[in-house]
Amino acid sequence: MYSATTDYNQLQLVLPNGAAIPFDRLSGSGLAGRWAQSGSISGYAGATIEQGTASGHGYLLTLRDGSKMYFNQYSPNRLEWTTDRFGNRVDYVYDAGLVSRIVSANGRYLDIDYDSDNRISTIADPLGNTWSYVYDSYGYLSSLTRADGSMRKFTYKRRAATNTLPLQVRLESIYDGKNQRVLLNGFESANGSWTGRVVKQTQADGGVLMIDYAHVDGSTTGVLVTKPDGSARRVVFDQVSHYPLTDTQAYGTALAQTTTYERSAGGQITARIDALGRRTEYRYDSAGRTTQIKAMAGTTQVRTTTLSYTVEGDLATIVDPLNRKTSFGYTQRCLTSVTNPLGKVSKATCNAAGQRLSMADPLGHTTTLTWTGEDLTQVSDALGRNLRFRYDALGRMIASADAQGNLSRREYDPLSRVVKSIDPLGNVVETGFDANGNVTAILLPHGNGVTYTYDTRDRRVSRTDALDQVERWVYDTMDRVVRYTDRRTRVTTYAYDTLGRLTTTTLPGMGGTLAASYDSGNRMVALADSLSGTLSWTYDSFDELTQANGPQGMVGYTYDAVGRRTGMQADTQAQVLYSYDVGDRLTGISQGSESVSFAYDNANRLTSQTLPNQVQTVYTYNNANQMTGLAWGKAGQTALGSLGYGYDSIGQLVAQTGTHAPQALPPSSSGNVFDDNNRQTQASTVALSYDANGNLLSDGSRTYVWDDRDRLSQIQQGGTTIASFSYDALGRRISRSEAGTTTNYLYDGQNVVQETQGSTVNPILTGLGIDQRYARNDTGGRTYFLTDMLGSTRLLTDAGGSAVQRYEYDPYGATSQSSTAYTNPYQYTGREKDINGLYYYRARYYRPDLGGFISEDPIQLAGGVNQYMYVNGNPIINVDPFGLRVDLIKMIDYMNAHANRKSKGQCAKYVRQGLEAGGADTSGHPIAAADYGLTLEKNDFSPIDPSAAPESGDITVFPAIPGHPYGHIEAYDGSSYVSDFSQSNFYPSPAYEGSGPVTYRLNPGSSL
Repeated sequence: MYSATTDYNQLQLVLPNGAAIPFDRLSGSGLAGRWAQSGSISGYAGATIEQGTASGHGYLLTLRDGSKMYFNQYSPNRLEWTTDRFGNRVDYVYDAGLVSRIVSANGRYLDIDYDSDNRISTIADPLGNTWSYVYDSYGYLSSLTRADGSMRKFTYKRRAATNTLPLQVRLESIYDGKNQRVLLNGFESANGSWTGRVVKQTQADGGVLMIDYAHVDGSTTGVLVTKPDGSARRVVFDQVSHYPLTDTQAYGTALAQTTTYERSAGGQITARIDALGRRTEYRYDSAGRTTQIKAMAGTTQVRTTTLSYTVEGDLATIVDPLNRKTSFGYTQRCLTSVTNPLGKVSKATCNAAGQRLSMADPLGHTTTLTWTGEDLTQVSDALGRNLRFRYDALGRMIASADAQGNLSRREYDPLSRVVKSIDPLGNVVETGFDANGNVTAILLPHGNGVTYTYDTRDRRVSRTDALDQVERWVYDTMDRVVRYTDRRTRVTTYAYDTLGRLTTTTLPGMGGTLAASYDSGNRMVALADSLSGTLSWTYDSFDELTQANGPQGMVGYTYDAVGRRTGMQADTQAQVLYSYDVGDRLTGISQGSESVSFAYDNANRLTSQTLPNQVQTVYTYNNANQMTGLAWGKAGQTALGSLGYGYDSIGQLVAQTGTHAPQALPPSSSGNVFDDNNRQTQASTVALSYDANGNLLSDGSRTYVWDDRDRLSQIQQGGTTIASFSYDALGRRISRSEAGTTTNYLYDGQNVVQETQGSTVNPILTGLGIDQRYARNDTGGRTYFLTDMLGSTRLLTDAGGSAVQRYEYDPYGATSQSSTAYTNPYQYTGREKDINGLYYYRARYYRPDLGGFISEDPIQLAGGVNQYMYVNGNPIINVDPFGLRVDLIKMIDYMNAHANRKSKGQCAKYVRQGLEAGGADTSGHPIAAADYGLTLEKNDFSPIDPSAAPESGDITVFPAIPGHPYGHIEAYDGSSYVSDFSQSNFYPSPAYEGSGPVTYRLNPGSSL
C-alpha cells in the first residue's frame, strides 16, 4: 500500500497483479485519518482504511464482508496480518523485510526461504513437503519443482519495445511435468515495433489460438480471438470503464450469438441481453450490492426478485416473484436463523471463529458440530449418533469413525492427493498419478486394476481394464472427443458445430446416427435418431420445457412465476394439475376426477398421502429424519397394513416390523465365481459369458442380444426370441414385446405416463419425483399404488380402497405376488419387472436372482469398485432408479484434492469433473455454471428448501450476476464450500450475496 499523492489524500492498495485500488480520504489529515474505496465493482467496493485503531498504529483495511487486512505504519507498509469476518487470523512473519513464514489461525504454517537475490527459493509445509524455485540470469522463474519431484519449466522472450532499454520480458513457453511444451506464445509487432502483447498461442497438440487486439477500430476497444478450430469470439469493451459491452461467440458465422451489457457510470452491469434477446435488469444499493433482479424485463412475463441487507451488509431478505419472503438472521455476522415463507424457523449457533456449532430444523431436531481449531472433529445427529474425523498436520482428513468404531482411512501423497483409501473391512483402493497429476492406475481390493494413458494435453486417450481390454479416445484441438473405440474395437465418431455443440453422433455397425439441433439459447430443440425417429422440444422464455414431442406422442407443460410445474398433459389425456403451499411443498396432484393430496410437518417431511380412492398412507420419522413407520388405511375400513423400521447407532436399517415385514431370510447361495472385472462367470453350477464391453451374452439357458449402442435388444431361449426391446434417442425404452404382446411407452422426462398395447391406452398418474406412481389402468380396472420406504409396490388397491394384489420381496428384489390377475409391472423399488424376470433400471437391466446388473455400470469405477453390484450390497435402504449411482464421497474427495487456493474462474469445470468422479452423467452439460440445474436433476438431485441445514454433497448453483455472466457453482464437503478453489464461506465473493442461489441435494437412497 502506498500514497498516490503527497498529501496522502488518496491511498492505493497494490494487488499482486500490479493493479492499484484507490481509496479517497474521508477524514483526517496527513498520515492519519480514514479513507474509503468507491467506484470499483470488485470485491474491494465499499472497503475502508483507518489509521490508528485498536489494532495498532498501522493501517487497517476492512472489506465489505467484514474481513480485514492490517498494514505496518512504516513504509513500505507491509501486510502483517489478515482476518476473515470472524477474526480468524493469518499472520505474516518477516525476516530482513521478507515474508519468512505464513501462519494460519490454527497454527499451521508455510516456511519460505530466499536466495541471495531475495527471490523465493523454497516453500515448505510442516511435514517437510517442499516446493523449490529456480530463476534465470534475468531473475525470472525458470523452473518449479513440486513436492512430489515433478517439475514445471518456463522460458521468456526478451525484446526492447523501441530498440531502447529497458527490455520487455514476456513468458514465452511452459513445459509440464513430462517435459512437454504445453504452450508457446507468439508476440505482436506493430508498425515495426515489438509490443509484447500475445497474439498467438500454440498448444501441445499443435492447435493455435490467435488474438487480434485492433479488430474494431484500430485500437484495443475490441478483441477478436480465433480458436484452434477456426471459430472466433469477439469482445468489444467500453472505452471508459474498459468492461465488455458485447461478447459474440461464433463471430462471423450464421450461428453467431451476442450477449450485450449495459453499465452504470461505475461499470456495474445494469442490464444483460442474451442471444435470444432476453433482457435481465439489475439494481444496486449505494454499497454496490444487488437489490433487484428482473428477468424478462420490459415484458409481461417479467419475474422480479428483490433483496435487502443488514446494516453490516449481510443478506437480510429475499422476496421472490410470487412475493414470498425468506429472511436471514445473524449473530456476530454468522448466519443463525432462516425463516421460510411459511414462517418456520431453522436455527444455528456459531462460535467466535464463525464455525457452526449446531443446526436445528423448525421442530428443534439438532445436529451438533465439534471443532478443534479449524478442523471439524465430530458431527452428532439429532439422535446423538457421532461421526468423528481425524486430520494430519496439513489439515487433511486421514480417518473417520462412526459410532460403532468402524474406521475408514486415507493416505496422501506430497501434493495432497488421496493415494490410498482403506474401508472399515480393510479393503484397499490405491491410486497412482503421473507427473501432471493425471490418474494413471487404480488398484482394486482384489489385486487387479485399471490403467489410463494421456496425450500431451492431459486428455485421457486409453483405458485398460483388469482383463487387458482397451478402449480409446481421440480429440480435436478444442479438447472434444471426436472418435471413441470401445473394447469390442467398434468406433463411434462425433461432430460439433462452431459453438462447440455436439451435432452428430455416428454409432458403429447398425447403430445409426444421432443428429442434434439447437436454438440461439443453446437449448436442444431436436434430436433425430435414424433408428427411432425424432424427438423435439420447445421452451418458454425462462428455459422451462413447454412441450416434448416424439413418435410416441406429445407431452406439454406449464409453470408458475417461480418455475414450479403447474400442469402436464400427456398426449390426449386430461391435464394433470399441481398445487403447492407457500413453502414450495407439493400439496396436490389432480387429473380429471382423480386427486392426490399431501401433508407435511414443520420440518418439511411428508406425513401423509391420500390417493384418489381415499386410501391414506401415514408416515413417521425419528429425529434424524429416518422413516420409522408407515401405515395404509381408509377411514371406516379395516387397516390395509403397516411397516416399521428400526436403526442401529450408525443409522443402518436393522429391523423391519409390521404386517408386510419379511418373515424369513432369503436362502444362501454358493458356487459363485467372478472374474477380475467383477463379472459373475458362474452362478452355482451355471456358467455365464460376456462380451468385451461387459454385457451378459449367455446364462446357460438364455442368450442376450445387444445392439451397437450396447442396449439389450433381444432375449432368446431355445432359438426363439422371447423378448425384444427398442429405445428412443435418449436411451429410454419405448417398446417391449413379450408373450405375443407389444407395449409402447410415452414418457414425462424419465417417468412412463402412458402405456399403449394395440388400441388400448393405459394412462398412469405419476408424481414429480422419479418413479412416483399413484394410479394405473389394469385388467381389473383402475388400480392405486401403495409403496414402502424404497418405493416398492406392496399393495394394489381398487376404486373402493380394497387390496386386490399384494407383493413380497427379498432384500435383492426376488418378487412374489398374491395373484396373476393383474398386469402391473412396477414392483421392486418402483421399477418395471418384465415377464422374463429382469427389472428395467433405465441405464441397465437387473437380475434379482444374481443380486446384480447384467451389464457394466456406464459410469465405470465411479459407481464403485464392483461395476455390477446393486447399491453396493445394501439394498434394504438404498435404491438406484437409473442403474447409476453418484458417489458423493468420491465427488467431494476429487474436488478437495484438485481445489486451488484462489479461484481460476473454472468452477463449472471443477464441479463437473467432481460429479464425473462420483459417477454422474454430465453428457450435454452446459457451459455456464448458472445453467447446471438440469444436469443435476438428471442425476437425481433435487432443489431443497433454502432454510435447510447443509449436508455433505449439496451443490449450490448461483445465477448470472453483473460481472459474472456465467454464475457460480459449488459443493459442500461437510464443513466448507469448494468449487475450483477452497472457499472461505458460502458466497464465493461478496458480489454473490443476495443473488438467490438454489441448492440441490441427491435424493434419498440414490447414493451411499
